[in-house]
Amino acid sequence: MKNASLVAQLRQASLDNQVLRHVDVTGVDFAGINLTSLIVENLIAHKAQFESSLLTDTEFIEADFSEANLDNANMENAVVGLSSFNRASMRRVNLRNAVFTIGYCQEADLKGADLTGAKLSGSMFFDSYLDQTVLRQVKADDAGFNRASMVQADLSDGIFTRATFNKANLSHANLSGGDFSEADFREATLEGVNWEGAKIQNALFDPGAAPEQ
Repeated sequence: MKNASLVAQLRQASLDNQVLRHVDVTGVDFAGINLTSLIVENLIAHKAQFESSLLTDTEFIEADFSEANLDNANMENAVVGLSSFNRASMRRVNLRNAVFTIGYCQEADLKGADLTGAKLSGSMFFDSYLDQTVLRQVKADDAGFNRASMVQADLSDGIFTRATFNKANLSHANLSGGDFSEADFREATLEGVNWEGAKIQNALFDPGAAPEQ
């Protein structure tokens, strides 16, 4: 659903560096729209369309993107706090160097997404799809990846202290150089994982599943 007046309002707010509050864009189509530097507090964007949108340097605080489409969107350097992306489609989204703290991404699809250098502390990705997702050099302490599919994901050189990977599928994932101290890998699938140089002090594994160091 294209809402020309609402699209124009948000576009103008981004150009004017105006801070918007309590905005409801449920189901609105922003596909391909340039919303660089948009700042919104309490955004409701259920099932909204942001496919291939330009959302760099945006700020979304306490936003709800549940079931939204953010495929191929560019959110590099975005600041997203206390926000929900449950069941959102975020394939190949660019979240490089984004601040994405205490976020909720249950059952979200982030296949092929690029989160290089992102700050993900305390965020939850339970039951989400992160196959071939790039999580290099992220800060993801206390993050939750329980039951997530992370086949061939790149977690190299990241900080994942106290993160949980219970029942996650990390088959052929790259964890080299990462800090996984006190992380929880119980019941996780770890076939073909690259552990080279990874720190796993006090990490939890099923009996016989811990990698040789």
